Amino acid sequence: MLYSYQFISIVLSFGQLTLTGIEQHHRLGGYLRTRYQSLLSSNYTSSEILVRSTDVDRTLMSAQSNLIGLYPILNTTNDKVPIQPIPIHTVSLNLDFVYCI
Repeated sequence: MLYSYQFISIVLSFGQLTLTGIEQHHRLGGYLRTRYQSLLSSNYTSSEILVRSTDVDRTLMSAQSNLIGLYPILNTTNDKVPIQPIPIHTVSLNLDFVYCI
C-alpha cells in the first residue's frame, strides 16, 4: 500500500503506522502543545523532555509524528531544513521491558 502525504511517500506493510495514524499523532502533539504550553519551551530543549519509544517502526513513527505536532517550526522562512530534529531513545527489543508488557 502506498500513501503520499505532501512530501512523504510511505510504503506500508503489516504493523506499520498508517497515514491516519500519522495525522492523529500530529494532531495529538498539537493538542499537547496547547494543553502544556505554559510548561514547554516553544523549541525543543533536552532538559524539558525525554522521548522513549520501543524499537519498532510503527512506534518510532508515532513518536516522530507526535513531536512534529508538539514542536512545530515557528518560522521556516530562513530554515534550510524545515524540521526540528528531536532524539527518540530506544533499546534493543530483547532488552526492552516496556515492549514485553
